[in-house]
Amino acid sequence: MTTVFCAHLAAMDSVVGLPIAVATTEFPLWDPKRRNAGELGALLKTAKEAACITSRSSFSWYPIPRAKNKMNGCGRRCEPATTIGLVMAAALVLGCSPSGLPSQLSGRRVAFTTPLTYAGRLAGLLELRGATPLHLPTVVVDTTARNLAALRPYLGAGALDSFSALAFTSRNGITAFSLGLADADETQSLSDSGELFTIAALGKDAELLHEEGFLSKICRNPSRIRVLVPEIASPVGLVESLGAGSGRRILCPVPSVVDLEEPPVVPDFLRELWARGWVPERVPAYETRWTGPLCTEGLVVLDTALDAMVFTSSAEVEGLMKGLEALGWDWGKVRRRWPKMLVCAHGPVTAKGVESFGVRVDVVNSKFSSFDGLIEALTSKLVALDLER
Repeated sequence: MTTVFCAHLAAMDSVVGLPIAVATTEFPLWDPKRRNAGELGALLKTAKEAACITSRSSFSWYPIPRAKNKMNGCGRRCEPATTIGLVMAAALVLGCSPSGLPSQLSGRRVAFTTPLTYAGRLAGLLELRGATPLHLPTVVVDTTARNLAALRPYLGAGALDSFSALAFTSRNGITAFSLGLADADETQSLSDSGELFTIAALGKDAELLHEEGFLSKICRNPSRIRVLVPEIASPVGLVESLGAGSGRRILCPVPSVVDLEEPPVVPDFLRELWARGWVPERVPAYETRWTGPLCTEGLVVLDTALDAMVFTSSAEVEGLMKGLEALGWDWGKVRRRWPKMLVCAHGPVTAKGVESFGVRVDVVNSKFSSFDGLIEALTSKLVALDLER
């Protein structure tokens, strides 16, 4: 059935929290059966502009049959989606996400231990699929004054001229390097002339290389820089895409780990570089540390169903275990409390690290350049289990 969308917008008073103005806007025709992502994107853009939506707005969506498209709120009403944003509201009404995929995680509660730097992206994807996210950050990622001081020798004029490549294994390293560049008095750490210089990053992290003039702050000559994004978004994939080092130097901005055992990912990465003939130089660009003894409190007090727990690094698992121990729990108690809970790992490297702590992994995504693959894998597993039942 082709419908006209009406958005019922109630602006909330910031003091008393009551509606002070109501506006209803009609949006273009859109057939939910087709679920075309481009059309939905255009619809949302039009709706946002027409309704002057703010973060304090409350939304209710009504698909009204073409024969009843009067602006009086008539027609079949769908479940209202309030205070969760325009995209989420549309997704709930249509039973799909902006990607055109069904909201098959509706009613599911998914815990994840991701640090704040990644939490917004993962929580947003879960919400778009209809899930209720439970954020339990067990590690903190931050760039400290000590990290910036460690980066400074590599940010001065011509400081990178003796290197052939710069390799980032996480977006945190790119962010830290960018912060360092901002304090470098606009000096170019790579001279305008010289051999081709490679800057490598994984998956969607590479998008940061093209923001805020990052590359131009390193070198004024764009033709001297080659951006490398390996097909397989992993440290091993990065090493393979770099090829033979032939004794060349490569700078690796990686984390320093505090109050936790260093996961093997970075040491293995550096070892692989050496094996391929590179001469890696490690610099502690940012810090990864345990959040603290109360990091699992949200899990311990939870008295409802928990359908899944997501880990995006092995350090998060150690942080979780320490947090559980601090509150008198252990992983066995978590499993007994939620025996049907799925454990998800973001990629095979993370899965291996998770299992090293004695945690069985149920879901591993094969597409790990972004969190989309993780959500797809989790959704597929839950749907398969539902069919079995």
